[in-house]
Amino acid sequence: MHILVGPDGRLWFPGSPDLMKHIGQPAHHAVTGIDLTRDLGFATFRLGYGHVRLAIRREQLSHACVRQLTELLIEYEPRRIVIEQGPARPPEILNNVNDTVARLDELRGRNPGERMRPPFSFESLGLERLRHPKRRHLLRYFMKWKRAQGEMSAREFASLQKNPFTDRTLVTRLNQPDRPIIETWPRSIKLFKPCEVISLIGQAVEDQPDRAYGAATAVGYVMVNRDQRPRLELVETTMMLPDGGTRWARYERLLLPWRAGTSDRLVASQSLPRAVRFQSAGD
Repeated sequence: MHILVGPDGRLWFPGSPDLMKHIGQPAHHAVTGIDLTRDLGFATFRLGYGHVRLAIRREQLSHACVRQLTELLIEYEPRRIVIEQGPARPPEILNNVNDTVARLDELRGRNPGERMRPPFSFESLGLERLRHPKRRHLLRYFMKWKRAQGEMSAREFASLQKNPFTDRTLVTRLNQPDRPIIETWPRSIKLFKPCEVISLIGQAVEDQPDRAYGAATAVGYVMVNRDQRPRLELVETTMMLPDGGTRWARYERLLLPWRAGTSDRLVASQSLPRAVRFQSAGD
C-alpha cells in the first residue's frame, strides 16, 4: 500500500485525479519534473509485510503531517520502520512505533515556526516490564541487587573505584544527597573520548560537558537515593557533544540504590538503548 501525506495532513493516493488537480498537474498524466517529497513536502507511507518505509523531507515536516503519520503507524502497527530523508542522509531503522513517532516529532521540531520538542524527558515505567526478554540484562542486575538487599561490600566498592571502567554500570556516590558523584563509567556509553571519560571520574553528574543534560539526568539519581527504591524510566534526550554536534537518544534506564559500608550511599544505573541518532554540527 502506498499513501501520500501532505504538509497539511491530508491523505492522497499517488496519481489520483484529486492529487493531480491539487498540485496543478493534468489529470490522468504521470507527474513529471516534480518530486512530491523533495519539492512539495509530501511524506510517503509505503506499507510492506510487517514493515513501513517513510520518505520525508525534514525541512518541510509539519505538525499536521506528523500527526497523520502517527495515526497510520498506530493503525498498522509495523514491526520495523525505515525513515528515508533523501540521498544525502542514511536511512534510519527503528523497531518501535513509539520511538518512530518521537523521532518524527523531534525532526519536525527543528523547523522554523514549529514548536520544539523538549530536550529532556524522563517517564517512570513499571518494574514488571523487566520480565520482557529484551530487558534481560536489566533484570539480571535487578535480581543481583535484590539478592544482596542493596548491600555492596566494601571490597566490591573499592574494586570499582580502582577499576572505574565497567561493561554496563554507571555508579554514583551520594554522600551529599543532592550531588551524585561519578565513580564508574560504562564502556557501553560511547559519548566521549577516553581522555574525556577519565576526567569525568570523581566529578558530579551535572558537570558533564553538556551541563543542561547533566543536571537533568542527575535528578533520577537524587530521587532514587532519597526514596531508596528502584526506578525504571524511559529517557529521551537531545545532548550537545564536545565537537558541536548533537546526540538524540531514547533509552530505558534502571536505577538502583546501594549501600557500601555505613557511610557510602550509592545509586547505580544500567541502560537499554532504543534509538540513538547523531547529528554533526551544521547539519
